[in-house]
Amino acid sequence: MKIFRRGPKPRVKKNVLQVVLFLLLIAVVVSSSGCAGVVGAGGGNSPQQKPALLVISFALPSGTPQSAYSTTLAATGGTAPYVWSVTKGSLPVGLTISSSGVISGTPTQAGASPFTVQVTDSSSPTATASANLSITVDAAAQSPSVTTASLANATTGTAYSTTLQATGGTTPYNWTVSAGTLPAGLTLAASTGVISGAPITAGTVSFTVQVTPFFARGRTRSTWRR
Repeated sequence: MKIFRRGPKPRVKKNVLQVVLFLLLIAVVVSSSGCAGVVGAGGGNSPQQKPALLVISFALPSGTPQSAYSTTLAATGGTAPYVWSVTKGSLPVGLTISSSGVISGTPTQAGASPFTVQVTDSSSPTATASANLSITVDAAAQSPSVTTASLANATTGTAYSTTLQATGGTTPYNWTVSAGTLPAGLTLAASTGVISGAPITAGTVSFTVQVTPFFARGRTRSTWRR
């Protein structure tokens, strides 16, 4: 009989094990890549953070005593609708604030009124923002009044000149004759209140003068009758 040398054993099992390990490694890599993709997609679809709530009203218009006033406060960010309130200080007497941020009414006193407003949004939980503001109610302009109580007599044919006087209000003044007429030969200078000329006829003449601030002409302030 012949005896043959026994050859090396087949390495089938070892090769199969290597293939299995390789496939498992691929599966792990693919799985990890897939998870990363899911996380990225989820992060991209997450809701964005809303802008912070801020009061954007800074300088409020001034008012005038006994005159209607209205202004609306404004805010940005957060979730509308907003609710407004005064948390410190007070509005000028005669004015109120609505929950929608409208300050309105008729101020009755002159002066500056500092106060703090707070706005609350509709988010859950709610967000708030505050701002320090002020409203100035200007003093009503004083009306000018004529202070000349009497006029010097004149003589016909003789040069005459006298200056009307007034006080209060805002200068320069504007003078007019609002009723009656000056003696013939005399005129009234609108910008200075000077009555001048040379009267022509004798007699007593009555007339009414009116003085107004130059930039408010046409509005009667005061009269003087001789």
